[in-house]
Amino acid sequence: MPNMVETISTVPQSTGASPGLLAKSPETPTLVSGTISGADRSGIGNLLITVWIIACVLGAAGALAILARHIRQVPAGQLVHEVLCLHIPMAANTFVAGGVAFIAGIMFLLDRSSRWDDLGVAAAKVAVVLCTGVLLTGMFWTRCARNEWWSWTPHQTFSLLLWLLYLAYLILRAMLAPQSKATVCAAYGVIAFLDVPLVYLSANLMPESSAVAVSMAGPLKLSLAVWFVPVTMITVGLIVARYRLSRRERVLLPVGA
Repeated sequence: MPNMVETISTVPQSTGASPGLLAKSPETPTLVSGTISGADRSGIGNLLITVWIIACVLGAAGALAILARHIRQVPAGQLVHEVLCLHIPMAANTFVAGGVAFIAGIMFLLDRSSRWDDLGVAAAKVAVVLCTGVLLTGMFWTRCARNEWWSWTPHQTFSLLLWLLYLAYLILRAMLAPQSKATVCAAYGVIAFLDVPLVYLSANLMPESSAVAVSMAGPLKLSLAVWFVPVTMITVGLIVARYRLSRRERVLLPVGA
């Protein structure tokens, strides 16, 4: 019977295996450069999104609580003015979204970076959504306060024009050739923003034709100020989310699409 020591010595030693085979072994983890940092960035992004959602919910809940408390103290005939707590912040953030599209358009025309193009598109889409809300809440207030849905005042007319301009921006972008749509839409976004000062001036220089003429009491003014927080956060979040989605689409889609 062979000796136990000799039998053991005949077993192939694993230490002599090729380094290349060890590197390819499924049990051997291989670190890929940039994988950990990419995962960290993704985790930080998800954390920021979660914090943003929680903050928006808390801000909206606080604004609703203040508004509900104020409603209990207001006569029934004056409740219509409460819609302005949502109408005015949406109008202000429509200007913000239009301003972002304006700046992005100028920057794209200067350095032709696709990042500015994606930012301009994201801001224009959010501007359309916000301006739609502005028109609907404005019509509701006008109907309750003046017994008419639409009166073609300068403020209403310029607001409708602003909505049509940014809606045309999106339609134009879908129709143009991939090689020219970024440049054309950047220039168009700069021109479309010129209507924003007209909306603002028509509301403030002719307050009798808009909701600016409404007297804001202390509680109503507080509610209005609080509503600016969630509406602004939602606006910024939507622009960032749409921008990030555009960046991912640009990576996945073929060049020129």
